[in-house]
Amino acid sequence: MLQAVIKIFSFALLIGTATALECHSCHSKQIGDDCMWKNSSSKWSTTTCAAGETVCYIKLTRVSSNATTGIAERGCGLNMNLCKDWLEPKEDSKAAISPRIALDCYVCNTQKCNERDALGVSTRMSLNIFLLLLSLLPFVKKINF
Repeated sequence: MLQAVIKIFSFALLIGTATALECHSCHSKQIGDDCMWKNSSSKWSTTTCAAGETVCYIKLTRVSSNATTGIAERGCGLNMNLCKDWLEPKEDSKAAISPRIALDCYVCNTQKCNERDALGVSTRMSLNIFLLLLSLLPFVKKINF
């Protein structure tokens, strides 16, 4: 009986991870536009991510740390390093970012976590609990109760 429950749980997890990721998508030249604020999603669209895109992201580039103007964006990204790669200075001098511009980036792997208030994001990454559980399944199968 217990093995059947474990198999059903494993199957449900695999189905959840096999479906294509959907993220909210938006691009705005003004951070204060409706699509960037929590609970005001009239300008958001839902995008089914392409094969190989495994994260949702929110990126903000502000004129200064307290500014409400700048560029904001939501969408699908390739991997959890998206924020790290975007925030690190590039060797190309044209890609250098002025230190006066405040940058924020949030990466996660569910549509729900990219519904958050874009102006409140900080530079961090978040993992889905199901991915953690999925990695523990081989150990659970070996345990006899």
